[in-house]
Amino acid sequence: MSIGWLGACCPPGGNGVAHPRRSTDVLQLPLGSAPHDMLRLHRGEIIETASGRPFSLEVLAVALQSADIVLVGEQHDHREHHAIQGRIISALAARGPSLVVGLEMLQRDDDEARALLARYTEREIDEATFAKKLRFKKRWGLRFDVYAPVFRAARAHRLRVFGLNAPRAVVRSVARVGLHNLTTLQRERLPSRIDLHVAPHRRLFAAMLGGGHHHHLASAKLDRYYGAQCVWDASMAEAAIALARPRSKFHSRVVVIAGGGHVYYDLGIALRIRKRRPALKVASIALVSVAHRHGRDVSRGLATYIIGTAPAPAHKKK
Repeated sequence: MSIGWLGACCPPGGNGVAHPRRSTDVLQLPLGSAPHDMLRLHRGEIIETASGRPFSLEVLAVALQSADIVLVGEQHDHREHHAIQGRIISALAARGPSLVVGLEMLQRDDDEARALLARYTEREIDEATFAKKLRFKKRWGLRFDVYAPVFRAARAHRLRVFGLNAPRAVVRSVARVGLHNLTTLQRERLPSRIDLHVAPHRRLFAAMLGGGHHHHLASAKLDRYYGAQCVWDASMAEAAIALARPRSKFHSRVVVIAGGGHVYYDLGIALRIRKRRPALKVASIALVSVAHRHGRDVSRGLATYIIGTAPAPAHKKK
């Protein structure tokens, strides 16, 4: 689940180094592996943040071969982001077997969706039948065609696709009454360990809510909302680890498709994967919208790689 469920959208998405400055811009926070450094990002660029070097998609795919889990952070309603995700999946699938795709958009315990995904990627049903039966908009809130490039890439390479997220009803209960007030049955559907005390992650969460502009929300309510965000991150981390099967001879590489708020600064899903399975190698990719032709500044700590895209088209007023 992304911050969008709280009524805030993922922010639009910066090769030279710019001077750091205090900011509540989610993409310019002093967090992550290089908290006091900025990179200038332009549309169409893929940048390795550690070195500042530009990569092609082919070079990126080669670099990602050493990763057990690749996190790709998106703006949910941005069609170009999903087209790029589809190309990343295809490039990785072409370079090695045992690739699995995990989606934030679907629940981990949704047996109906899991069966439909298997039939679709094995080409037992066509796209029209799959889209109709999946009822993606009801499950996620956006039309199937927005995410079609991701599903098509998985089908083209016969990749297994799974939902990652926690049951929405339980997460809503966390937001309403708090993690510690769930019923026993609700708590059993969530990971046993959910860390609510990661200060940098809490700062990122506050920035996604608009920095200091959420003061109208009571502290207790903010705590519950933050708990719900942590439930999403912990649940997706646990599911991704299970798909990777790190202790099995059938080890798989996993591509996780999720909202940027779960990927930025390696504080959401990545942090929880590393706490549970430190030996797993995690790489992150942030898809960043760049509105200005001169580019935009982005924190070097945002992700392992950043990709500049055009801004999402403005929504038409109803």
